Amino acid sequence: MKDKMLKRALLRVAVVLLIAFGAGWHYGWVRPATWFNQQQVNTIVTQQCDDLVAGCRFKLENHEYLLKSKAPLSTKAPVELVLSGKADEVHAEWAMSGMDMGSNRYALRRNDAQQWLASTILPICSQKRLDWQLTLDIDRNRVVLLTRSQQ
Repeated sequence: MKDKMLKRALLRVAVVLLIAFGAGWHYGWVRPATWFNQQQVNTIVTQQCDDLVAGCRFKLENHEYLLKSKAPLSTKAPVELVLSGKADEVHAEWAMSGMDMGSNRYALRRNDAQQWLASTILPICSQKRLDWQLTLDIDRNRVVLLTRSQQ
């Protein structure tokens, strides 16, 4: 009788753990693909960029890039990013200094040979801060742009 109860309890625990893992994978909290292959970053550039609508220029490995937002940054509407420059793969992620904003990594899609697009959303900040870090992973290089949003 005790063996049967123990087996049922273990089965319930296994089911709960499996559901939690599945939810974590679905919502991006668990990323098994990155557990064993940490990417080596070649270059890290940090740059102040107060107005993404006007654009932000930077240089990586002798290539020029221009990042623009189609509208001022706001937590009330999606942030449409347009990156011009040579790349094979581009990802973007919004964060704040000293805050855990959860996973919000976006893959930019290629529009043409030299242009990348993404519709992103700023995470909600309960402290009403307006300072943001946009991290761009361009191939094996990382660019951190420091910017601000409107209220």
